[in-house]
Amino acid sequence: MRPGPVDTAMPAWILAQPPAQIGAGLHDRFVAMRDAGLMASPDEPAKMIAGLVTGDATGQIAGTSNPATIAG
Repeated sequence: MRPGPVDTAMPAWILAQPPAQIGAGLHDRFVAMRDAGLMASPDEPAKMIAGLVTGDATGQIAGTSNPATIAG
């Protein structure tokens, strides 16, 4: 699991910069994520992490093969 883009100081800094200074592509990507509502507030991944730490998670990933056992 990964939270995706999170609305922290880094995206805020990128959005505050002139596009020519940091690159129009990077700036436009962050503007698009912000405008689409794709940036999670910092409390969302924090809750996820707290749940993983305090919950019953074992660290195992279900439904995958062990690459060491695959003949190549």
